[in-house]
Amino acid sequence: MELSGTSAAVYQIYGEILMQEGKTSEAIDAFHKAVHLDPECHLALGYAAILSLDRPLFQQAVDLLQKKIEKHPGWPDLRRDLGELYLRHDRPAEALPHLQEAIRINPRYEDARVRLAEALFQLDRGEEAIRELLAMTQKNAPAFYLLGKCFQSIDRLVEALEAFRIVQRICPTYRDTNDRIAELQDYFARLNNLISMHQKIRREHPTYLDVRLKLAQLLTSAGRRGEAETEYLEALALKPDFKPAQEGLQRLRAMPAYDLQALSGPTHEEGRTCRGIVCPGLHIALHFGDQALDPVFQERFSKFLLSFRNIRNGRTWDFKIPATFSSTIDLSATALCPMAEDDVIQVKLINPQSSEVLFADAYLLTDPGPPNCRLAIDFATTLLKLLDQLPLIVPLRAFLVGIPRVAFPCREGNPLRDLTPILVNPRNQVKAEGRIDPDHPDQYCFVLYTPNDQEDVVKLGDLLEVYYGATMDEQSLVMQIRVGPDDLVACSRFLAPEEVALPKPALNRPPPTPPLAASEPSPTPGHSGQPQPAALQAGTPAAAAQGAPPPRPPAAPSPKVPTKPTP
Repeated sequence: MELSGTSAAVYQIYGEILMQEGKTSEAIDAFHKAVHLDPECHLALGYAAILSLDRPLFQQAVDLLQKKIEKHPGWPDLRRDLGELYLRHDRPAEALPHLQEAIRINPRYEDARVRLAEALFQLDRGEEAIRELLAMTQKNAPAFYLLGKCFQSIDRLVEALEAFRIVQRICPTYRDTNDRIAELQDYFARLNNLISMHQKIRREHPTYLDVRLKLAQLLTSAGRRGEAETEYLEALALKPDFKPAQEGLQRLRAMPAYDLQALSGPTHEEGRTCRGIVCPGLHIALHFGDQALDPVFQERFSKFLLSFRNIRNGRTWDFKIPATFSSTIDLSATALCPMAEDDVIQVKLINPQSSEVLFADAYLLTDPGPPNCRLAIDFATTLLKLLDQLPLIVPLRAFLVGIPRVAFPCREGNPLRDLTPILVNPRNQVKAEGRIDPDHPDQYCFVLYTPNDQEDVVKLGDLLEVYYGATMDEQSLVMQIRVGPDDLVACSRFLAPEEVALPKPALNRPPPTPPLAASEPSPTPGHSGQPQPAALQAGTPAAAAQGAPPPRPPAAPSPKVPTKPTP
């Protein structure tokens, strides 16, 4: 604004930004300033009239535009601007012909096509609006957002949810996208519960045609068209002249199919997975098993909270279990993103009334794929155990360690760029290669992981070793990290730069004891039988750096207790 204080276009754009932010009075001032600088600025004049509810001023802007169109009939921008003003003035029917003419002049005019779709949507012509939006070659967040609203208007809720998820990946904070996703996810959770209930009734009463018909309708609403068609066909096999099934099958087969993932374009390079790169989305599939249909089970867990945390970047997200839910719930956990290779997601089941943690575990994202990372969590066995015993303690299978890169030495003439740091737990020989944290490039991340459900990957007191070299020996040992109780609770340990600026440790492993000759005395416990090197004798600075205990101070003399004289 300071550099272009005399530009009407700058004031017009500034006014549009203020208008989107809801700052009406400031936007009106900006539009009037633009008109003052350029009386021919028709959009600024029209926006000011719309915001101030000034009908004569709005008609003045329309007349100005129509004169420009008569002078330049082949300019699609003027047609688009006139349609835009009518659209913002809640007159979509009058906007329609001008927007259609703009696209006829320039079929690649994507902005005019979005406005045309919005006009059709306001006129309750959702399917036509969808066709216009799908015809676009380059779609942005506003286009996918409008596409989701159009799908909702014609009850294609599966496609609406997918469109809003694409918006969420493009711009996580766009308008009310997150609220719409949460509302649709809750709807599908209840819908899947109804499907499971009807499937159970159908198994018990396979000849009930009304049950099969209702089940087919529910499956259609859930986007499971193949299963819905099977239900219709089986109903017709039982009664070939069952007219509701005939009509339902006809409508199902006439419904157009949409592949929004293909329309959104590849998020990553073709044929490349998300490993080693940042992934903008995370979908979590929660599996509760068949017991989820039990009313007692749902009543027990429906008010609990699932808390998710990306241990590497510290981002958290909470999901409240709905009052009714099916055996599987699909969640969009973009709040935990961006995801990186081998991220660890900590999951806690919390009673919100008492804040008691009923269950806690960490899950490794081992196989991400485009365009979103996916994580499947099976709670079936876990929740059954929770019905009998609380809290539930499970083995710790994933543990993340963050170490500043300044901890790793660089030799003169050899920056060691080709070497990969290694973290090892000597107790079970589980190893992890270091990778640079995409959110904090000055830090290495290590993920110790074991698929063994019977053993912890780390335990309290484990001494983890970090190596940086071609071989894992004392020369390449960088540091040792003791696992504490707080580390086990957090499933992680992050070292501060001041913690790694310490002298290099020696391998803290007892050497093998050689066999003793018959004439040699047995060494005392903790002593190898040989004198310690002077550099490691207790009490020296070198011994303190290596972790050797300091010498004990001399014990204070015990006070003498007077005794009675013996008679």
